[in-house]
Amino acid sequence: MTSKLLTALLATATLTSCGLTQYEPDAVSDDTGPLADADTDADGDSDTDADADVDSDTDADVEIRIDSLTPSAGTTAGGLQVVIVGGPFDSSAQVSFDGTKGGVLSSSTNVLTVVTPSGSAGAVDVEVSTSDGYGKAAGGFTYMADGSGYTGAIGEVYWLDFKGGYWTSTPTDEGYAWWSPVIADTTLEMWQLYNSSSNGCTADYSYSGDGVYIVDDLGVSSATVSSGSKSIAMSWNSSSSVLAFEKSLTSVGQVALGADYNLEPITPTNGWPVFGSEDFLTMPSAVTLSTPLIDAASLPLLNRNNLKFQWSGGSGGDYAVVILELRSADQSSVDQTVTCVWPNTGSATVPSSVWTRWSSNRIMVIVFGVMASSGGGQLDIDNSNAQVAGTYFVYGGGQTQ
Repeated sequence: MTSKLLTALLATATLTSCGLTQYEPDAVSDDTGPLADADTDADGDSDTDADADVDSDTDADVEIRIDSLTPSAGTTAGGLQVVIVGGPFDSSAQVSFDGTKGGVLSSSTNVLTVVTPSGSAGAVDVEVSTSDGYGKAAGGFTYMADGSGYTGAIGEVYWLDFKGGYWTSTPTDEGYAWWSPVIADTTLEMWQLYNSSSNGCTADYSYSGDGVYIVDDLGVSSATVSSGSKSIAMSWNSSSSVLAFEKSLTSVGQVALGADYNLEPITPTNGWPVFGSEDFLTMPSAVTLSTPLIDAASLPLLNRNNLKFQWSGGSGGDYAVVILELRSADQSSVDQTVTCVWPNTGSATVPSSVWTRWSSNRIMVIVFGVMASSGGGQLDIDNSNAQVAGTYFVYGGGQTQ
């Protein structure tokens, strides 16, 4: 299921790299550069001898260190609070980004808090000056195109709980985690990989993938999402058909049900600035499917004209997701697949009209889940949405009438 969803996502992107370097002024009186002071001629008479000029600058120009900027990237819209560590700073400190002044909110000897002005995309110099000091971080801040309202990450962390006593061999519960960074030019949400509508069903649905592009390899081998003491470290898969961070899960204990996950800061090596996200994804609580009763000793009977689903639990989820596979008579193939996405209201019905190849006395595979389609978080580099879903699935079967 996961690999099929990922093949629809295409890879492309390159961004400019950045790093911190410092301007180092002379720690002496200076007549050039940002702290230049005017010279005055000590000879006030009108004779023609060559008299030496005297520098009226009596202070020692101070080198200001810029050790770090947090965060070191933000959107071209500006308005981001950035903490600058270094110094020495004082109350006269002024900060500019690519030559445009930012708003200094507070200052101490070693910490400045400043609001970024608007700017153009790319890495820019950050300059700090005081009444007697100056420092520069070349390429110290990266402006990213504002991704507000768009998707910057897509993926899913799910747990699959097998139900029922009718299996020829008892399946093992399992889970999977994956996500991919995408260029923020799409409003794709994770539920759209399951169905075209957020309140309906579709036969043999396949997401086209139009407008979705996965970013090239970030140059890091793993990315971690964490919730309290629980974390999932996903490894980068550079396969051309996948391009995602991913991890197989073998125990429900690896998943923090009913909790929010943060994306821990990533330090890419291919040009992206450091980024992370709070509330990157939400895992709903466990779900119980009461109709059809797939958690029974024998297969429940399924009626095409009244294929109703009733469920409870799944707190924190906003959608119910259903995958139904109608098997052939010998179960060697799938005659028809129907997928549904509904609001998480506890009850919904599959319309009979969606089935074009319904036959009696067939096995139907039922995968039902409650999905938290996103944690509501944003990538802190560009304000794009983290559309990484958390889903709790139950897996069973039924017999058609």
